[in-house]
Amino acid sequence: MPALKDKEKEEGKPYMKRILTIFTLFASLVLLVACNTKVRNTAPELRGVVTSHKVNVGDSFDPLAGITAYDKEDGDITKNITSTFNPTWLQEAGSYTFSVEVSDKEGEKATATITLVVGRVSAIRIIAPDALTYYIGSKEFNPLEEVRAYDELTGESVEVTVTDEDYVTHIASRGTYTVTAEDETGAKAVKTISLTVKEMDYTIPNTLPKGEQIEITLWHSNGSTIETAIQGYAEDFVALMAAQGYNIKINIVKNGSNYDELRTNVVNALKGGELPNIVQNYPDHVVEYHANNAIISLNPYIHHPIHGYNANNPKEAFTGIVENYREEQRRTNLYGDYLSLPFNKSTEVVVYNKDVFDHVLAGRPFPKTWQDLFALAPDLIAMKDQIVADVAQRWQAAGTPLTADEQQVIKDKFTPFTYDSSANAFITLTRQFGGTYTSRLADGKGSLDFQNDITKEMLTFFGENRDIFTVPGKWDANYASDVFKKGNTLVAIGSTAGVRYNTPTEKGTKIFNVGVAPMLYDKDSPASRAVIQQGTNMSLTTKGTDVEKLASWYFLKYLTSHDVQREFGIVTGYSPIRTSVYTDPLYEEYLANADKEILGSNVEMGLTQTEFVNLYQLKVKAMANKVAMKQTQYQYFDIPFIGSSKTREAVGIAFDRVILAAPGANLDTEIKNALQYAIDEANKVVK
Repeated sequence: MPALKDKEKEEGKPYMKRILTIFTLFASLVLLVACNTKVRNTAPELRGVVTSHKVNVGDSFDPLAGITAYDKEDGDITKNITSTFNPTWLQEAGSYTFSVEVSDKEGEKATATITLVVGRVSAIRIIAPDALTYYIGSKEFNPLEEVRAYDELTGESVEVTVTDEDYVTHIASRGTYTVTAEDETGAKAVKTISLTVKEMDYTIPNTLPKGEQIEITLWHSNGSTIETAIQGYAEDFVALMAAQGYNIKINIVKNGSNYDELRTNVVNALKGGELPNIVQNYPDHVVEYHANNAIISLNPYIHHPIHGYNANNPKEAFTGIVENYREEQRRTNLYGDYLSLPFNKSTEVVVYNKDVFDHVLAGRPFPKTWQDLFALAPDLIAMKDQIVADVAQRWQAAGTPLTADEQQVIKDKFTPFTYDSSANAFITLTRQFGGTYTSRLADGKGSLDFQNDITKEMLTFFGENRDIFTVPGKWDANYASDVFKKGNTLVAIGSTAGVRYNTPTEKGTKIFNVGVAPMLYDKDSPASRAVIQQGTNMSLTTKGTDVEKLASWYFLKYLTSHDVQREFGIVTGYSPIRTSVYTDPLYEEYLANADKEILGSNVEMGLTQTEFVNLYQLKVKAMANKVAMKQTQYQYFDIPFIGSSKTREAVGIAFDRVILAAPGANLDTEIKNALQYAIDEANKVVK
């Protein structure tokens, strides 16, 4: 037995060794597997990544939206995703790059790079004509001369290129071309412009003959201030040309007491009289004159290689004329043909009795909206007796007392707010409330659009407030300035060109201080804020020889020059038609008069009565011009058509009927009848 046991022990040794070996191998395998697992750890995976996004400024943006992360070992690790996105990028247009990253427990990472373009859908705006006319023989056509683009938020210029051309300029034809503006954010604007190419139906001489007298005539209907200014410019021009050997005579003729009479006289001249060489006009007059072949296109002169504007001198370049004023001239016809050039331009502002409003407002700014202004009416009316007494006392001190009866009439008819022009009021207020006044159809015929609910809403608002808001007709006056200076009203809304008439002085004494504020607007429709662009233009007629036409052109170009427009603006208060004038040191010096202190009388200031009045008027004109410069972005003009002048007259009468309606009148009926009257009258001539 022992021997047997010994044998079994001996035989069992290899068995045990095998067991031990197997165990060792298994342990090693487990260890190896463990080691291999660590080595083969897979990197996480980002899913749903979009590598490029485009949003608009101010939009919300989630850099992790739609992105998930998965790891083979750790499972869903979406919560671990991070990004380098900066939220402030959403406030400024540009192209930005950020990364999205995730890590697993073992530190393995997955990264994606994303581009974000922040732009604006309508950020780029192209300013360009809808149509242009080119005359064969003019200097080479530049499709971008009157085109520009800018970023609506930053105001920065954006490059414009011609991206499609479908026109020729060597033969009479019609074509189009497309301009495109795009910035680095991808914001884009595109506009197609129609181009009409014409043959010239008259000849432009290469030069004027020297020595030979050339006589030309200009018709106008201005008051003495403007007439004197134009006469002076004519004399300066004649002397300037004489120094170069040219003998030119210019007749400056006032042919009508107002623009309507001037228009009538031109129409009569077409029937057998004699036209002038140059005629002052309004856009709707231009339409009528053009339809009767009384005026000629200015394009061949504007773009003439010898006689045209100097494109290399910003002060005298054609594009240096204020953009909106040029556009107004182009829109007198369907083809963008320049039939006139701007001469004297103005807009409307709010002139007010500063002494009274300083007291009522007590340091608060002057109201910006009609509703806020009207809210002051109860306080102003409560002060009526004191206001009238104070103004009367100042007139008495000036040596022109108001009688007791006059003072009583002022009190009885006292109305705090007055709009000088009834026609302007109807047209502007319709726009301000979001409505449409008139438009021009594709065939050039006028469309009367003002008989609508918005216009009725506007008339209702002002009609219901006609006890505090009125027109000069309430006092049988022609202008609000006539009653403003006497205290009948505290606000006179009118033209910047006529604001000098609102300076209340008498025999060298200041009656009260004047303030000037921007045009008011509807509080409920701020996006429809609007202020009228008005004033006259000059056209060349068909009268005269080619030489006389060329001499007339040179005088017209002179009237639109930088130096003339600067002086004219300072003397008259009209807005200069050239952008360069607004930064001219002499014009800036003129505007500084707005801040000058004007004492109570000429004696206090050591001036003559005339000097005192001129200085006070200079201050008020400068104040108005400074305000006008601040509201240019809200200026509008209506596209003219045959009959638009009569339409304007009709709506002015309609506005008077509503505002001057008796206190107990049925306002709805008054509005209905007034609008129907305007439609009926306009339809008699609109075509």
